[in-house]
Amino acid sequence: MMSAAGARVGRARSSCARCPDTRPPGDLLARGMEHMGFTTVATPARRASTAAALALPLLAGCSSDAPQSWLNAQGPASRAVIELFWPITIAAIIVFIFVQGLIIYSVIKYRARPDGPEAQQFHGNLTVELGSTIITALVFIVVLAMTVNTQRVLSAPLENPKDALTIKVIGHQWWWEFQYPDDGIVTGSDMVIPTGKPIIVEITSVDVIHSFWVPMLAGKMDAIPGRNNRMYLEADREGVYSAQCAEFCGIEHALMRFDVVALAPDAYEKWRTVHKTAPAEPSTTSTDPSIVLQARGAQLFQAGACKTCHAIDGTAANGKVGPNLTYFAGRTSVAGKTLPNTVENVKAWLRNPQAIKPGSLMPNLNLKEEEVDALTAYLCRPIDPSVSTGCQVPSAAKK
Repeated sequence: MMSAAGARVGRARSSCARCPDTRPPGDLLARGMEHMGFTTVATPARRASTAAALALPLLAGCSSDAPQSWLNAQGPASRAVIELFWPITIAAIIVFIFVQGLIIYSVIKYRARPDGPEAQQFHGNLTVELGSTIITALVFIVVLAMTVNTQRVLSAPLENPKDALTIKVIGHQWWWEFQYPDDGIVTGSDMVIPTGKPIIVEITSVDVIHSFWVPMLAGKMDAIPGRNNRMYLEADREGVYSAQCAEFCGIEHALMRFDVVALAPDAYEKWRTVHKTAPAEPSTTSTDPSIVLQARGAQLFQAGACKTCHAIDGTAANGKVGPNLTYFAGRTSVAGKTLPNTVENVKAWLRNPQAIKPGSLMPNLNLKEEEVDALTAYLCRPIDPSVSTGCQVPSAAKK
């Protein structure tokens, strides 16, 4: 028995056979949609709503107060890009308006009229051709000069890095590792830098291609396995700058984020001094209940699967698969900026990491609740006096 949908299709086909379609042969999509019961009439209201739907996502990224707005330049590198972008964009808009104006003028002035004369045919106009060539050449020269100057600003610290701080950035699925070769510091999720100092970022990857992007401080740079790419960035003032992997790299690409934490020079020196030395482990002889719980967490960390993947300076844990957790207590986020770094979120992550970040290498260890409490107490103990962030800060103090 033929279905109702089949009957409709059959009637549509027979109708087409009786009444040949006089529309252009290329309009197959419209004809097919009409045969299936869809209308293809493009009313002014539909055109306006479609244009708005297409424009809104683009305009959403142009707000200067958005957390990842590249229009809100906060350093010399990002300003150099903006100073190149705006003149080129304005020039392109002027050319577009001029060309579209000429087209509209020509269409209106020389449109066919029922009783009008036949349009004059001519070929070539030396003045127009010469003028357009000269204008195009001048625009090209100006844009080229501006581009060269921008490239000079961005490459100068790379060519003369004596006053710069070098940080090696390694992309993993789906988190970022930051190494400070001059100080032996290794951290993750937060890249801490001093303000007013050139930063040379050496970027690579251990698995797939990622892209390092701090919109307010610099442009993008790919992290490619087996290759070191270098870029320059610098922060004018203190703050936390949101950053993101800008190259699709797998199921959790959208959650491969990090923060650039810019500290005043003296605050950075304090952070650097603290992080160059391993923190003290919890006392195993203390009778303080909180210290006892921390010591239990340290024992679990060293005896269990944690040390296989993670490292903590000054202990036997030296895993390289996951982030170094030495000063985890002071970091701003958990699981590569998936969650804010609070005691509650650390516990949630330990209970079931796959529920929070599916596909991550962190397995579900089926921990008992008392083990979750002990590990959280160990990881979140207040050991980083250089910052006032992370799960080491009591919730009341954060508010």
